[in-house]
This record gives sequence, C-alpha cells and structure tokens, in this order.
Amino acid sequence: RFARARVEELLEAGPARAEPVCPAFGSCGGCAWQHVAYPAQLEAKRAILADALRRIGGIDPGALEPCVPSPAEYGYRGRTRVRALAGRVGYLRRHSHALCAVSRCPVLVPALDARLHELAASPPREDGEWELAAGDGDLRAARAGEPAPRIHLEVAGRRVGVSAGVFTQSNALLAAELARRVAAAAGEGG
Repeated sequence: RFARARVEELLEAGPARAEPVCPAFGSCGGCAWQHVAYPAQLEAKRAILADALRRIGGIDPGALEPCVPSPAEYGYRGRTRVRALAGRVGYLRRHSHALCAVSRCPVLVPALDARLHELAASPPREDGEWELAAGDGDLRAARAGEPAPRIHLEVAGRRVGVSAGVFTQSNALLAAELARRVAAAAGEGG
C-alpha cells in the first residue's frame, strides 16, 4: 500500500530544487526540506496536510488556506535539542542513532547558533541530550531532564515563562502570528 525509495543519482534537477545552505544537509536528521525552494516547500506541506486530513482523519480539507510563510527561510528556529557524544556535539543522522557532528545550524536564531558553536567548541564531558532555547532577551542551554532557568516569550501581548522541556512553537518568527490565529479561531481576536 506504499513504497519506499532512495535517490541513487540525480539526473536533472527539477525547477523547485534549491542548493542546501547547510553542509550537513542530507546526513543530519534535523532538516528535510533545504533542497526544495521555499515556495514549493510551503505548497508541499499544505498538500501533505490535506492528504493526512483526508486519508488518516477522514476529513474533507476543502479549500485549505496556503501555509503562512516565515519572514525568513533561515535563522528562525528558537529551540532545539542536540546530542553530546564522545566529545562531539550534533544531531542524529537521518534514520540512525549515530551522531552527525555540527558546530553551526543555519535554521537556528543567531543566538542559538552561536551557543551551539560554543557547545561544539567545548563539548560537555558527559554524554547526553541538551536543550537550547531562546526567549526574548534570554537563552537556555541545559542538559535535558535537569533543572534549568525559564526563558520568557512575548506572546499576544503577554510575557510567558517557558520551563525546560516544554513545547513551544519552534519557529520564533511565527509565534505571534500563530497566537493571533488561535485567538481568532477561538473567537477572541480578529
């Protein structure tokens, strides 16, 4: 009922193909879309959602609105989890438990990218997972599962404290738009 495939050779790039910015793209399991031009990414994600609603949820998606684009294709992610393993820091390789060591990540907001670079330059002594999160004027880099200070985000005119391990919208540049749309859907905004 489905098939899996693997690209063995690229004969001719399609019109929506883009050159990945990250040198670890393809090995690192963090990103899956850098080889696709941003407008095509948005359309593909809308189509994936429509398919999931129809096929899995049994819901007719009707005329789904286009995805809201991020103000920036890179430098938007306000939180991430990285691994420290045997004196190296990075993300897990795609479809693996092996580490793909990185010292930079172009999707992270600049403050987190700088913190990742520092962590990679001076790796933790103990293996484990680390949460990096940026707030409005504060930053957290803490070992997962250990007590850590809160970061603070400005959301819909309110200052919200976010504890370690708590999910927040990872695209820091779209958090305000997400809050606005949720409030509007709940009948509290426009």
